[in-house]
Amino acid sequence: MNLCIMVVNTIRIIVRTVIQIVREIVTTVCNWVTTVIRTIREVTEKVCSWLPWPLNKLCDWVTKIIEVIETVTEWVCEEIIERIVDWVEIIFEYIFYILTWVCWLVSWPFRFLLDLIWCWLGIRPRKFIHICVKILTDEKDNPAMPIDDVRVLIAETQKRFDQCNITLCVLGLELVKKPEYLTDVSCGIGGLFSGHHVWFTNNQCTGGVGSSIVPITLYVIKNVKPGKGCSIPGTHYVIIDTEASNATIAHEIGHLSDLWSHSDDPQNVMYSPTSDDSVNFTKNQCCMIRTSRYSTLSSFFGCSSKQLRSKVLSGKSGSCCG
Repeated sequence: MNLCIMVVNTIRIIVRTVIQIVREIVTTVCNWVTTVIRTIREVTEKVCSWLPWPLNKLCDWVTKIIEVIETVTEWVCEEIIERIVDWVEIIFEYIFYILTWVCWLVSWPFRFLLDLIWCWLGIRPRKFIHICVKILTDEKDNPAMPIDDVRVLIAETQKRFDQCNITLCVLGLELVKKPEYLTDVSCGIGGLFSGHHVWFTNNQCTGGVGSSIVPITLYVIKNVKPGKGCSIPGTHYVIIDTEASNATIAHEIGHLSDLWSHSDDPQNVMYSPTSDDSVNFTKNQCCMIRTSRYSTLSSFFGCSSKQLRSKVLSGKSGSCCG
């Protein structure tokens, strides 16, 4: 499982980097070409104004031809080349989504023999789940949810994971201006084929080249439809909105960790809809989360539950573990 994740993560980072470089090169070249053509057109217009009739009329025709070339070039750059790069990026994201499921299938024999059995027997050393938080803002940089409220939700999530002997290691918290995805973000399998899914995937945190750590990215927006939160199995991000309860983040992480069904117990974290009273995980639920791709025996920063609570609730931004 770890080897599979390491390989997929490394290839994913390399492909993303290459696509970004190609995008920058295309943008630079297109800007340079359109600037040159625009300059030629402007110079030609000035020359035409100096020429006597009928040369000025012929020159005007040349100017119009250059203007058409300028328009076509801009259209090709903006609509054709950039769209091709976008589609290549989207295709690779869905390829990596399929590879994620391949890694999941490959992991099950090792997960069962090396982790689940020991967890069921009561051997549960402390594990870590790494998350990074991205709060979306509008055009005026107003966050979807106050940062202090997000910190409280993270601390409440940690309380629920304490019973599983799991520590949340918060890698960082940042504000991201993305007004188009602040509201009416769809959840479920339908959301997998939406524009916001590609953006959320492209901007999620990674464990770095050669790392087997898979961080979960928490996106905070104003409105998810339907529900208070969203997670799509096979992805590595969670979305919550302003109606999220104290249990929503833990609930959605549970879904990513293969707890796909809901509980009938209102006090269980996997009950739907969640409430502040949804506080418990069963032993089997804890074991599934502890043996998921997100749980590790080591952390980037060696953070502890005590460090997490003190730093998250202190009002400090950025890394909560260190």
